[in-house]
Amino acid sequence: MPTRKPAISVCIPVYNGERHLGVAIRSVLSQSFKNLELLIIDDSSTDNSLQLAKCFRDPRLRIIRNDHNLGMVGNFNKCVSSARGEFVCILPQDDIMLPERLQVQHDLMSKNSRIGYVHSASWIVDDNDRACALRKPFHSNHVWPGLQAIEKHAFGNFVTFPTVMVRRESFLEVGPFDPELSFALDWDMWLRIELAGYLVAYLARPLACYRFGSGYSSQTASAFQNPSWLVSEEFKVIRKTFSDPYVRARMAVANLGMDRVIAERICNSLVYWPLLMLQSGRLHFESIPQSIYWFLIARKLGLIRLTICSIALVVVSRLLQLTTTNRVGYPAPSRKP
Repeated sequence: MPTRKPAISVCIPVYNGERHLGVAIRSVLSQSFKNLELLIIDDSSTDNSLQLAKCFRDPRLRIIRNDHNLGMVGNFNKCVSSARGEFVCILPQDDIMLPERLQVQHDLMSKNSRIGYVHSASWIVDDNDRACALRKPFHSNHVWPGLQAIEKHAFGNFVTFPTVMVRRESFLEVGPFDPELSFALDWDMWLRIELAGYLVAYLARPLACYRFGSGYSSQTASAFQNPSWLVSEEFKVIRKTFSDPYVRARMAVANLGMDRVIAERICNSLVYWPLLMLQSGRLHFESIPQSIYWFLIARKLGLIRLTICSIALVVVSRLLQLTTTNRVGYPAPSRKP
């Protein structure tokens, strides 16, 4: 066990993740930044995930096995409570950190104690580690005040989870991940950190690879195939965010009402994620009736014109942003390290 307190805690919450866990672990242990702990919390897996993790010999590695299954949200919260570093990264079991990621983000966070979290662009990869799209929500680096970030963030979650580094202090201030959410739990957390007054930083450089819809992320993939679940969770987050008088006042000044936010979210479920799933080879036909259902909901709410305009904008922007490239710089994981 390392004797000094690590600067960064990287937490990998695991449940039946043996297929991609090896490459995720190697991507952390091979980081150029060395003062870290890698905390693996196994949520009572029934496969060989725990045995695979134990094959790695590194003093920075800590492994905890839950006595019983806590579920995704419970395990995420245990990651945060068990972390010892000043900064915390939660890396899903099937995602990848690029080699300079921790160094770059640590350098930025260390320069400004008011930054609550930093995120970045990312590659979206398939099961063979082949990049199929570049997710780059903004084209240049920036640092935003929390309320300015909320103005944009209320319309949808542009933060890719495996790219995020959070100041542990901000996690502790705003409280745990909401156990009533699953798909939208991260969006809710980022909004709460922003509402607490922290700055939000973004790096336009891709620093992680997000594997679409496998492992612990299967709940997310299911949400994309079932937009009614996805939208209902997002409505919960929108209502919670707009319940704050400061947010309502800020959005009113910018002429951004709740109806417009809801229309954007319906649009997102109708078009944005189905396009991403198509690029990832995971589009399922059963999602089409659900999309039609939410289109009819938009019509009933009197938001049809705004939704159609939003759909057109999203289609154009996604077609312009989708980027195909070669395999990323990590080999497909083997069964043993």
